[in-house]
Amino acid sequence: MDQPLTEEEEDEIWARSVEKWKQHKEEKRLERERLIAQGITPPEDTEDDEWQNLPIFMQEMPQGSNPMVDALQAITDECTPEELCDSFKEQGNERYQLANAPTTKDPEEKKRYRNEAIYFYNRALDAKCKDMKRNSMCLSNRAAVNMDFKNYGRVIQDCIIAIEFYEGNVKAYYRALKSMIALAKYDDAVKLGDRALAVESIKDNKEIKALRDEAATAIAKIARRKQEKEEEESKKQTELITLAKKLATKKMTLGKPIFDLTQYNTKIWFDDDRGVESVGEGHFPTVFLYPEFSQKDYIVDFQEGCTFGDHLEVMFEQQAPWDKDHRYRMDTIEVYFQTNWTETILPDTSKIDRTKKRWIRVKHTTTIDTVLSHPEYIIPGIPIFYILSKDSKFAKKFLTGET
Repeated sequence: MDQPLTEEEEDEIWARSVEKWKQHKEEKRLERERLIAQGITPPEDTEDDEWQNLPIFMQEMPQGSNPMVDALQAITDECTPEELCDSFKEQGNERYQLANAPTTKDPEEKKRYRNEAIYFYNRALDAKCKDMKRNSMCLSNRAAVNMDFKNYGRVIQDCIIAIEFYEGNVKAYYRALKSMIALAKYDDAVKLGDRALAVESIKDNKEIKALRDEAATAIAKIARRKQEKEEEESKKQTELITLAKKLATKKMTLGKPIFDLTQYNTKIWFDDDRGVESVGEGHFPTVFLYPEFSQKDYIVDFQEGCTFGDHLEVMFEQQAPWDKDHRYRMDTIEVYFQTNWTETILPDTSKIDRTKKRWIRVKHTTTIDTVLSHPEYIIPGIPIFYILSKDSKFAKKFLTGET
């Protein structure tokens, strides 16, 4: 059994069909011009049936529609294609008006009327009359129903062909522009708006101009936001490089974050900061992670010269609420960091093999600056350390990579 086409495949078939038809039209126009240039009168009333191969016809009755519709569409075989087109179009218009009537309040009833409207517009198009203006109106009417369904892609497809059939169809331009804006296709909307305003009968239409200008404003707004974002990113990168250079004077290496740190204040600062060449003692926002319980502590200011024990003694003065067995005590707590766990901000001029990673334990009496100046410690945005309970099963598995 054949698989149904995806939306992208349907769009591609539609685009190819329209392009083929437009190419056919252009070839016929060039042929007429060639004959005229040779002094030959082109044939009159040349039939152009290529448009009938466009994917705009659909005869199936929508599921769930009123079973009485068949009776309402009874039109004799003696009618001309133009009469058939008009009759079906009028029945479609009636259903569309019923769908949007104040008295029609039930959503399912609205949906049924809209499906019936689309069905009758399909039948009007299927009459394949030679009056392209009639066909254009049927397409833009069908687009109106699809706008109610928020099927903006179909609206655009129908309206583009409607405009090719009759360039004075202002409703087709309007509905296509509204749908393009709804889908954020602002460049397409500006191009189509410019095309519409070049049509003599539409050039002064305020609604079309407003939609075209709305799309142009959106493009300018997006461009402005993009520029602001790029400038902000450039500023952040400059500040990051400056910070990395300041830390390098202390033999510390700044790297890229390994976690999302947006919830923290990640600003590292210095006393007596007089530029890259002269900075005082550092102040480091720091995170302690407890992987066994998926917990963490955030230290606002781990000042240079302070030891890990200085902070741990305050933090574990009382039993942690998540440590039910009281296994995290000053005599059991161990602090670790992993070497080379992220990329450096500045070009790495050391001869250290950054691909090798290992866990290093930090003594409670060690100062933060001693650890941060370790050749294999790369600060991942801000200092991060893992806290484990000594000799626990979890600690052994964690340090060997078994967790």
